[in-house]
Amino acid sequence: MSSTHDQENGAKKSPIFNMCSQMSGFCYDSAKEIADRERGAAKSSKVPLAQLMNAFSRLCWIEKQYYSLTYLTPKRFLMKDTSLTGYYTGVIHDMKKVEEWRSSVMTREIASQMIVFVEGRLELMKVYEQIANEGANMAQIEATADPTAFPTTFLDQCLMPVDDVFIPNISTIVRKYSNCCKHEFLKPLSDLLNWELDALHGSFSCFSHLNHWRYLESMRNIDRAKTGLTTWLHALQTHTESRSSRFSSWFSRTGSPSPSLNSSVASSPALAATVVEATEDTTDASINDSDPQDGGAEINPHYVEPALYSWLYKFRQALLSKVTVFFYDVLKRYHNEESMKEFCSKIHNDIAGQLLSGQERHEISYAMLVFDATKEVGYKGPGAHHAEIRKEPPRGLALYPIVLSHPWEDPEELKPSLISAITESNLDLKTCNKVVYSYDQRVNISYYMVRIEAKMTMCFVCQGKRLDKDVNINDFMVDVATQLRMAKFFASIRPGYKS
Repeated sequence: MSSTHDQENGAKKSPIFNMCSQMSGFCYDSAKEIADRERGAAKSSKVPLAQLMNAFSRLCWIEKQYYSLTYLTPKRFLMKDTSLTGYYTGVIHDMKKVEEWRSSVMTREIASQMIVFVEGRLELMKVYEQIANEGANMAQIEATADPTAFPTTFLDQCLMPVDDVFIPNISTIVRKYSNCCKHEFLKPLSDLLNWELDALHGSFSCFSHLNHWRYLESMRNIDRAKTGLTTWLHALQTHTESRSSRFSSWFSRTGSPSPSLNSSVASSPALAATVVEATEDTTDASINDSDPQDGGAEINPHYVEPALYSWLYKFRQALLSKVTVFFYDVLKRYHNEESMKEFCSKIHNDIAGQLLSGQERHEISYAMLVFDATKEVGYKGPGAHHAEIRKEPPRGLALYPIVLSHPWEDPEELKPSLISAITESNLDLKTCNKVVYSYDQRVNISYYMVRIEAKMTMCFVCQGKRLDKDVNINDFMVDVATQLRMAKFFASIRPGYKS
């Protein structure tokens, strides 16, 4: 144990370790200073180390652009190309030159691992570019979709290809690159990569499980994303640029703007959320979003959150809002009506609250979300289920669970009529943003329905016969459905995106 501790202490004294540590805290100017200083010291006597530090010096600037997401900015006429692919490829070329030196085992080992690290960066860049492109395309289709026009805009054109594209791609990246930096000097870079992968993979996995209405899996992955973001935030808060690099960064800043002295804490979404979440009192620990307090380390009040961290943080916040809608009736088991409303109101963009207030405003008898589990493999019913406990699979109306219902009472007596209206309107509901009206004269009830995702339908239930086209209700339902699909949010990863 003591030898391991000594090795860790020895690693922390290494300039390479310190440089990587500064990189993990978004202090790339300080990291570049260390790389340049070590390159100069080794230039005449240790050529392999000098070449390695030269590659790291270049990498510092590139990594800063990567986390600032500047490479996603569209290239305009006469504008300098912001693509980082060529720069990263140049670093790989430099690292391969270091690999050729046989006189230094350490530099060769670090160079080999950094080549794999940079290859992982190139793969992640493709993922973020695809997120931006898919999100913008989805948002454009949603904005221009006319349910009455021909040809029809189908719902699947407005849905993120999470299961088919993003989950397989991100899972492959995690498998190939999460353990690529094994050298003790590179541990801070390895940690940084894994915080990012935990936040990215956890968030997309949660999004996928939400689409399949899997409670336990959704909670587990949103918590995984939280763990990565919390540890990452701690690194950002406990690293500081050197004075000289802070001075130079005023003239060459490429990352997020530094918070002002007076508003540095308040401007951080993560810290602001911590203040709000600290007041939460919920019996459902997995949904409680408070951050653990980390003692001992000195917090830098002027730290900067890189654009990628901010976007991943907001991604998890958006998912948390979606969780409160898709598992509203599950969470009701742990809350009374007032505490449930209070809990949801503290979440950024309280979609559940919007839905319930809209129900009252438009004089709707019931607001509901219904999940179609008829083609859901392994569906066991609402709530959490142990993977090894076998249960009789639901049948009949039980394959259409009510995800959200308000008022608080469970409207089971409406279910046969409601499910009949949904199944009969299934073809029309496949049209993007089409609000379908149905009237059941047997029970004297009107239904307004819109399909949010492939298996999730929003329904407004009204007593008596209502207008088949109510513009206010239609606009409201489409707005809520659009927010839950999150197309504009995915597009917002591109700096300067305007919806």
